[in-house]
Amino acid sequence: MQRSVLGVYRTAMAVAGLLATIHGDAGARAHGPQDSRMSLHGVNRVSAGPFDRGASVSVIGPSGGVYVAGRITVDQGTATRVARWDGGNWTILGDRLESGLQSTDADAIAVDSAGNVYVSGTFTRAVNGNGGFVTVNRVARWNVQTERWEAMGGGVAVSLARRLAVFGGEVYVGGIGMAYNPGGIPIQVSGIGRWNPNSNSWSPVGQGLSGGNVAVMSTISSGSGVYVAGSFTTATNPGGAQVTVNHIAFWDGNQWHALGQGFFYPISTVFVWTLALNSANEVFAAGMFEEARNLNGTAVNGPIVRWDGAQWHNETQGLPLSPGVATYDAEQVAVDGSDSLCVYYYDTPLLSDIIARRDAQGRWAKIGRYSGDRIVTIAGRPGRLQEGLYAGGLFYQIDDLSTGQMYDVVDNAQWLPQQGWSSMDGGVSRFARHGLNKVIPDLQGTSDTITVSTLSKPLAVAVTEVAVTIDSVIHGSDSDLEFTLFHDGVLDTLIYQAGGSGQNFIRTELADSAPVAISAGAAPFTGQFRPYAPLAQFNGTRPGGSWVLSIRDRAAGTSGTLQAWSLTLRVEPTTDVQEETAKIPTHFWLSQNYPNPFNPTTAIRYQLPVSSIVTLVVYDILGREVATLVNELQPPGMLSVTWDARDMPSGVYLYRLIAGNFVEVKKLVLLK
Repeated sequence: MQRSVLGVYRTAMAVAGLLATIHGDAGARAHGPQDSRMSLHGVNRVSAGPFDRGASVSVIGPSGGVYVAGRITVDQGTATRVARWDGGNWTILGDRLESGLQSTDADAIAVDSAGNVYVSGTFTRAVNGNGGFVTVNRVARWNVQTERWEAMGGGVAVSLARRLAVFGGEVYVGGIGMAYNPGGIPIQVSGIGRWNPNSNSWSPVGQGLSGGNVAVMSTISSGSGVYVAGSFTTATNPGGAQVTVNHIAFWDGNQWHALGQGFFYPISTVFVWTLALNSANEVFAAGMFEEARNLNGTAVNGPIVRWDGAQWHNETQGLPLSPGVATYDAEQVAVDGSDSLCVYYYDTPLLSDIIARRDAQGRWAKIGRYSGDRIVTIAGRPGRLQEGLYAGGLFYQIDDLSTGQMYDVVDNAQWLPQQGWSSMDGGVSRFARHGLNKVIPDLQGTSDTITVSTLSKPLAVAVTEVAVTIDSVIHGSDSDLEFTLFHDGVLDTLIYQAGGSGQNFIRTELADSAPVAISAGAAPFTGQFRPYAPLAQFNGTRPGGSWVLSIRDRAAGTSGTLQAWSLTLRVEPTTDVQEETAKIPTHFWLSQNYPNPFNPTTAIRYQLPVSSIVTLVVYDILGREVATLVNELQPPGMLSVTWDARDMPSGVYLYRLIAGNFVEVKKLVLLK
């Protein structure tokens, strides 16, 4: 079954086609105490820490959608999971992917035309929503019809299976040497293999790839075949004929082909970070190579090049690099919904990751500079104008340097022409402070402040839920300490002399909904606990302003340090129907209500690209109308309405939005 993701801590997303390990140094670019805000989408949390290796995104699906695989935290804990963003809500697919290892990674993800999802990594079994599991061995398929994870034959051997592609009804997995059919029958695949869902069997792709490290760095599919890039130099066709490809090759379903003479870097090893396709099936490549060579031997400077089907072209002309920045700092390429090339690179003078975009007239503009830990990835889907470009990582703000506009976008963001950036959140945000090392002197105290300036919501909003996490307090006697939170005239005692003689508070999550009181816990209080006094005291306050955490040592003998803490806020509009943004949407859209299940109120969001006569009606399961929420002419924009169902019985209801020719129906559940 699918479960709604009602809350997201941090989601470090890496586009399908990205070599995830190249981001290992990104987290070291900032120093000292840092603020970072991470988006949440309800109660559960999608998260990925700074050094999580595997996290992937695909925007390829029957209805668009963004798929994320990585370290995801829900109420049951943190695990490797897969989630889907539908434009308004996150949904977990099944439960989790796991193995006997301490850390399990998801390294690649792909989606076929039917909506089935494929993922690869270091996991060995997939757990479905009902708790049952299936042995999968590093590759798994989410069946959209049965809503269950399934094995792909007998899986693959230990490998660098970091890239996936779907072509011709088969799933291609790059970076593997051995796959297994049902019953454990081994199939030698030499660098890349393919799985047929109809026969549930693996087979080689020709006779594979060779010539050094055959771990494929990037694999993407087009309507005519699969492009593969990596450190290999030779591809072998089914009959045994070898083709010299030099780090990039094309499989047309029957045989391998070279793209010119490939890539060259005389002083080092060639790495190809990413590949991207435009709507004409031209291939863009970015990586660590000095040049691409055409068949006639002419060299085209790298590291961003385009293959038009016959020859290579340089694509760095006009790229807005600061003085002294080499083009080799370019790490990724993507093609957005309007078929424009986008490049992500690190700009040393600006000390920032930059996203630059080239429009149809060939003009470059810096559309993104982040504030936070880092941008991890960019992704797009040519031909889907309503989707634009996606960016993911660990950031809380993006500046559009071409317009000077600043956007509060919390980790996962979408960019649209003429509209700029918007956050992929669901009304909940998390703010974090870490690297503090503030001393808690004996018989004295310390404090730290999180300042909330905006939540990407231009409306009047109020706090409806608060949670606090004491990520790390080091102290020799927990029972000496009193924790309080102050905001907007409200003072709440979070923890009061709990824990006896125990030491430290580590990842202590305080929420009113937690099953265990903090007074009943034990050091180091890792997990969820109810605070000493309810955090609901803050409900109804404005989220903006200072939130002050104070820690007081009330007994002699021991001192300590506050190292990290975080604040989670849920906010909602303060009126029943609100226009949530001044930006004009590009298409009609109806969200899943939130919360769901609910009692007794729930919010329904929708967007209108043009002024429309709108009716939004709720029906019971027998089709009888029980409430009319909207029946009027409304302007374009993002809107929301709240249904108060306190007089209705528990059960399943349907709500239908009609706006012009747009009609959509969704299900909601009232649970009293």
